Amino acid sequence: MNGEIGIGVARLRDKPEITRRDSMRHELTHIVLGDLSNQHLPIGFQEGIAQYLERDLDQRRRFAAALRKGQDAGQLLNFGDLNRQRSFLARAPLAYPESYSMVVYLAGRYGFGQVIHLVEATSHAATFDDASRQAFGRSLADLETEWHAFLPSFLDQGCVRNDLDLWDLSEPRQQMAGGQYADARDGLERAERLFMSVGRPDRAEQARADRERAQSGVEAADLTRDGTAALSVYDYGSAVTLLDRAEGRWLDVGDGRRSTLAGVAAAQAHDGQAAVSQLGEARRQLDGWHFQAADELAFAAGQALSDLGDAARTEEARQVIADAHQLRARLGLAALGSGAVGVGGLGLVWLVGGRRRPGGMPLTSPGMVQARAPQATPLPAGSVGVGLAPPSSLPQAGEGEPDPTAYCLLPTAHSSHQDWTL
Repeated sequence: MNGEIGIGVARLRDKPEITRRDSMRHELTHIVLGDLSNQHLPIGFQEGIAQYLERDLDQRRRFAAALRKGQDAGQLLNFGDLNRQRSFLARAPLAYPESYSMVVYLAGRYGFGQVIHLVEATSHAATFDDASRQAFGRSLADLETEWHAFLPSFLDQGCVRNDLDLWDLSEPRQQMAGGQYADARDGLERAERLFMSVGRPDRAEQARADRERAQSGVEAADLTRDGTAALSVYDYGSAVTLLDRAEGRWLDVGDGRRSTLAGVAAAQAHDGQAAVSQLGEARRQLDGWHFQAADELAFAAGQALSDLGDAARTEEARQVIADAHQLRARLGLAALGSGAVGVGGLGLVWLVGGRRRPGGMPLTSPGMVQARAPQATPLPAGSVGVGLAPPSSLPQAGEGEPDPTAYCLLPTAHSSHQDWTL
């Protein structure tokens, strides 16, 4: 390189805009590299770096195809030949793609700033290998070995992009807008390293802030996935924790739509959690003979659980209602039976006592009202369940005989159950 460049203006006149821009970038890069290296940078790195600044994706695909063909044929140049002008130009169709992939590897592995450091080191280093050790801490032979290990992945998936494509951050920001948070985060991490390596902390801070947003998006997506999975198996406690966090994370990202969706799922999880709590309280009320409360709690819980599709717990609620009705009915009949036996026994005492009295006393007296067995209070039309007054309404010891009417049958609070109770 002698510091002069040539641009075929007539040849470029009919080319696409991207080709014209890339040609200018390429040739201007040669001027800068010559100045930084005092014209000592070898041709392989001159062309590799100049191509690294181009943006033509189709050309990169053509490079990858040429490299794959050269690799399969065992014709790749070693780094020594790649950096000698005669051998480079003699095998230019393969040398240009190889030099580009070499710079892609070094910039991705060590940072583009270290590539520039290599350029600057060549201006005063005794040999190019010495410049390589100063910039990368590796000999040129070591770098060639690393590059060969990198080449298969480059050909499989990495040939189209390089880190300089991230300079304006437009690509990762578009990925975030499309919900591709993991890809955006990875690109922004690379951009942050790029900016730091070239001494641009202001740009690195922009990349860092965007990366944190992208990371929040990744976490929000994971929380939403795990939360909805927990909700689908009716693990309401886990679903509440995960989906509440997901809703907040989506707000941090600025994704209002996904935050709303997570909030809807979180509300369902809260409803399920509350219903499970109600169902547990219904069983405790049933154990304490508070049948009316048990029935009402179980009905409310069962309705919510049925809406969520939780068949197993809906059946539990149905069983609590059935148990409450059955026990209530049994205790009510027992109370009626006890009253009838007591009246019969009282009549027998009067009968025996009357026979023993002189002159024979009548079986009844004007001041005595004939005792009758209490009757169940009729249920209103349309009622289904029945309830018992709580045991606390019965007289305590020493307060007189139990009043059989304390066990009278009461209608339930709701006149009919929905289909889930059938």
